[in-house]
Amino acid sequence: MILNEHYTEVDGALMPQEFYQTLKKFPKTAVTFFSKKLLKIFVKKYECEKIAELENETMAFPIYKTKVKNCNLIVYQSPVGAPAAASLMEDVIALGARHILAVGCCGCLDENIDATDLIVPNVAIRDEGLSYHYLKTQDEIVLNKKMVDLVVESLKKQKQHYVVGKTWTNDGLYRETQEKIAKRKKQGAIVVEMETSALASVAEFRKVHFAQILYGADSLANGGYDKRTFRGEKVPKRVEGIVDVALVCGAHIDRCMSKQEDNQDDDPKPPKFFKLLWILNKEIKRELNASRERRERRKQKRLAQKQKEK
Repeated sequence: MILNEHYTEVDGALMPQEFYQTLKKFPKTAVTFFSKKLLKIFVKKYECEKIAELENETMAFPIYKTKVKNCNLIVYQSPVGAPAAASLMEDVIALGARHILAVGCCGCLDENIDATDLIVPNVAIRDEGLSYHYLKTQDEIVLNKKMVDLVVESLKKQKQHYVVGKTWTNDGLYRETQEKIAKRKKQGAIVVEMETSALASVAEFRKVHFAQILYGADSLANGGYDKRTFRGEKVPKRVEGIVDVALVCGAHIDRCMSKQEDNQDDDPKPPKFFKLLWILNKEIKRELNASRERRERRKQKRLAQKQKEK
């Protein structure tokens, strides 16, 4: 079966670098919204600068730079659907992003989750096709714990109500049958959406960090379909506020991850071919310091002896 095939080559025949190169001073942390309405709210409300533009055959995607709580962030809109969203994410990684927070709506499978409630997925069921081009075949992917924890920390500080749980990523919007819904609920899924497991897989493969904030839109929890706020003409006030909530989360991620990376850089691991020289250099320095300490002790001992003789 094709989905069981796994290839270890990191580079494909076509890579984002064919079209986009890493930009100097490109912020490492990105926040992406799937909703064009939320992106418009961001552009209207925040001071931002368009620093790049990505495009496919359908449309162009502006890349904005903004500052939130003294942290430089990238903000952009992702297209809906795993393949399109993942391809754009690859491009943003090529530009220089290393920590990515996605914000999108979802369908609720748990009747206790209300419209506009916030959900932080920590596990995603891989019921889409794209992730299998990146990682070995398995039913689920665990999202990056460090990133999930940072999102939760920020939501707590912002006094936001949220739920942490498993999401079902399904790229067949009109194939969410009652049989499938019942099965995914038994597997522990509390919401359903179309991108999380794919984006988490790309991030793991590319060795960057990813997390997601979902907000309840429609509901499949009670055996039927409840549209709720999905595709409504107006954005509910609480959903408008998700723009601010997400950007504050992005700033928290940027601050904490940058601090962690700076600490790691304090004692970087040397390349293998310099390892012996590096170890030898450390040993020489240690011996020189020990030698100085021994000379100092002998000196102090002689001075003490002279004082005693007087």
